[in-house]
Amino acid sequence: MVRVTIISFAVVAFVVCVLKKINSESVFIGERIENDRLIHKSVHEKAPFIYRSYDVAFPKYYEESDNVISAIYVVDNNYNDGASAAVDFGGVGHTFVNIHLRSALWCGFNFTIEIFGVKLK
Repeated sequence: MVRVTIISFAVVAFVVCVLKKINSESVFIGERIENDRLIHKSVHEKAPFIYRSYDVAFPKYYEESDNVISAIYVVDNNYNDGASAAVDFGGVGHTFVNIHLRSALWCGFNFTIEIFGVKLK
């Protein structure tokens, strides 16, 4: 009984997402400049549920922290799911950034994040 209910819930959530047909909301901030390099790349994917959100902080403890960010590309790989992304703080011109990812109601998300920067001298 519980298994049928979970499967039914998943099917209804999927149908709601498909019927929405909302455009993607990719974010492109800054510009690639001479001598910059890719300093972070990650893919963040969450399955459909009531509502999903996730914060991506850069740099992590194992990443270089002496780079000035020149460009941030957050690409929505599921262009019809209604997910969105926003830079909360930091970003271009800083050495850190926090990116907030969120899904549309009853949908998931799939983002690729690329951060480019120049090493401090």
